Amino acid sequence: MQRFLVGSLLVVCLVRPGHADVKIASAFSDHMVLQRDRPIPVWGTAAAGAIVKVQLGEKSAAATADDKGRWLVHLPAMAADMTPQKLSASSGEDAANVQDILIGDVWL
Repeated sequence: MQRFLVGSLLVVCLVRPGHADVKIASAFSDHMVLQRDRPIPVWGTAAAGAIVKVQLGEKSAAATADDKGRWLVHLPAMAADMTPQKLSASSGEDAANVQDILIGDVWL
């Protein structure tokens, strides 16, 4: 009985009601370069219906996650910049971040 109570208490403590579980797609990673002078699409997942705010440097946009939890924003085009930027996606208290992003020319 004691194990059941301890286990139940642990589950209750770990579950966060309304948790949006925001994630940025794996295509975005630390130390990446994004193409300059073009709109920047950013996508990921969150709880269905969650409002997700995305920010890259001074630019920001928001979207609502669809019924499968997918979201997509288009940040405005940015000029080339050698100052590292942080990409963040947040919903409520939940956030995901990608660090050290540069804006410049992407060559394939």
